[in-house]
Amino acid sequence: MAVEDPQKGSFRIYSRKAFGNWAGFSHGWTYWCSELLIMGSQLSALGIFSRYWFPKIPLWIFATVYGVAAILIIFIGVKIFERLEKWMAIIKIAAIIGFIVIAILVILGFIKGGLYKAQIPRNFKDWFPNGLKGTWSSLIYAFYA
Repeated sequence: MAVEDPQKGSFRIYSRKAFGNWAGFSHGWTYWCSELLIMGSQLSALGIFSRYWFPKIPLWIFATVYGVAAILIIFIGVKIFERLEKWMAIIKIAAIIGFIVIAILVILGFIKGGLYKAQIPRNFKDWFPNGLKGTWSSLIYAFYA
């Protein structure tokens, strides 16, 4: 829609244009309220994850720190955030490539150690220990990661 009919404003403009002022108004406020609720649940989830490493620190402290960090990101502007995001993406890609290289070296036997010897899966049960249903369940989490 944005390519065919570019409009100044957000996506709610298309709701207003297609269904009237009430639809654009309610669409905008519904989106704002849902984002507010989602942000609260995300801050709680981040706090729960952080308590895994720091169990003695209360959850509300983590949620507050992450909330303030989100607000600071909004205030620093798009240009600085773009640079920060670019460097974080480079670090993430380098880490993924590093993990893949380490896994290949372990499988090929160049890196020794640990309690278990790395083995390449040889049959269906090794690749999918919980069947296709278990794999599908894990993909749902991967898609939203």
